[in-house]
Amino acid sequence: MKSRIIALLLFTLFAVGMPSTPSRAGSAGPLAVAPSEKINSTSLQRRAPSDVASCRTPLAVEARSQKLEAARWAIKPGVMAASPMQSNIVTIPVYFHVIRAGTSAANGNVPESVLDNQINVLNNAFSGQGGGPTPGANTSFRFVKAGVTRRTNSTWYAMEINTAAESQAKSELRVNGPHVLNFYTVRGNLTAPYAWASFPWSYGGDPVDDGVVVPFTMLPGGSTPSFNAGDIAVHEVGHWLGLFHTFQGGCQGSDQVDDTPAHAEQTRNDGITGNCPASLDTCPGGGVDPIHNFMQDTSDACKYEFTSDQATRMNSMYIAHRQPIVTPTASVAWVHPSEYTWGPPNTLTVSGYAQDGSGGVQMVWSDITVGGPENVVDWTPTPDPANHTWTNSINSSNKCHSYSVYVNYSGIRSQTFVYNGLTSGYCDESARVIWIQPYSSPGVGSPGSLIVAGSAENAPGYGVQMWYRDVTAGTNWVLHPYAPLPDSNNIWMNEIPNANYSHVYEVQVSYDVVTSPTCSYAGQNSISWCQ
Repeated sequence: MKSRIIALLLFTLFAVGMPSTPSRAGSAGPLAVAPSEKINSTSLQRRAPSDVASCRTPLAVEARSQKLEAARWAIKPGVMAASPMQSNIVTIPVYFHVIRAGTSAANGNVPESVLDNQINVLNNAFSGQGGGPTPGANTSFRFVKAGVTRRTNSTWYAMEINTAAESQAKSELRVNGPHVLNFYTVRGNLTAPYAWASFPWSYGGDPVDDGVVVPFTMLPGGSTPSFNAGDIAVHEVGHWLGLFHTFQGGCQGSDQVDDTPAHAEQTRNDGITGNCPASLDTCPGGGVDPIHNFMQDTSDACKYEFTSDQATRMNSMYIAHRQPIVTPTASVAWVHPSEYTWGPPNTLTVSGYAQDGSGGVQMVWSDITVGGPENVVDWTPTPDPANHTWTNSINSSNKCHSYSVYVNYSGIRSQTFVYNGLTSGYCDESARVIWIQPYSSPGVGSPGSLIVAGSAENAPGYGVQMWYRDVTAGTNWVLHPYAPLPDSNNIWMNEIPNANYSHVYEVQVSYDVVTSPTCSYAGQNSISWCQ
């Protein structure tokens, strides 16, 4: 069942005998509802009799919503504990869904500039810069335009609350997330313009319904007199963050904050000229009516502030119902030799990301090439708070080996990152066979052998392993047990013992991670040079 706040902004006449001052959202006197309106207290009670706070709903219905909300929090009306989020800034992503009847501005195709202006109005209002002579409360909330969808649909454009059109539009257009503000713009109606919003505690039961709906004529520069500065959206977003109307429950009621004096159901004012009755006191003894509060139903020209307790309540409501559940994340982004990036000489530098956790990032690595054990690095850097990055080093100078790396952070383990030395572009190891020839010089090989010579570079400490086979005799490859180290000139020598100089032989060598091309001895009892 949907839980709504309906800011029904009416430009209608009061019933016979009442002043003819235009009013919004059900002022203190009985309202004459226009025949075309489908939103009234009866229909609202059918919708959600125990969980609706409406600008036109009888106070008893709003009181039930307040009691239900208070029970959820187990608090007394007017009392809200200080929120630990009070000093932090929370950025709300706003997704505008422009529902239009056509592609012209007159048909609801709101320009990007107007949407940007609405974001500015929200940010000014929630930062205490609502345009009044004194600053309002600087709340924790700021807003950013995260995306815009535009849909031409005349049925959705004319949506009213609790209709199939509303449900269909929201089901198709909304962006998921309790912290995401889905902002729908629809048709404006000068006879009975209205807007509505969902409460934060309703998200769990009906996430599709979440968001605010505002006529495009009430956006900044719109055509609705006295309600076209963008403050209607501020009012609705206040509801979306858990605020009630300041006139909640009248003189005996409470909006569950202490610094907004109780006052009659709604403050009436000249909504056309913006006349603000500054001395109005409809509930003597508690202070003058807070006509400048954004959660009032005075005209946009009158409203310019939230109070400190309202800011605290919004923080608490956000933490309880809208703050996204975050889990720590960590990853390894890249591995590069330190000579090409930074870090201690003759090491490999590792960098990655870690956020939404606490403590340092513990790195674990192993040398896949040699089948080495896992090595836990003692240094556990803390992620950079600005960009969530971290760096560390693998204590190995061999940039041709392959390594596996993962990190542990705030109770989670990242995926394993594999650095492939051969394909990294950094490996400079090389090995080749230069020539093969029959034994000819005493002291160089054994009599009756084929002498093999070649070069190998840039893998200090590794010997050159040689394989050979007698192609003419059709033998298998044989690994020579001797693996010489290259000399100071990077030259190595080995032999094929007991060779038949008239046979064809093939030779190949490996040196650490690189393997040479195959070199052939032609079987002509003479030297064979290799490419």
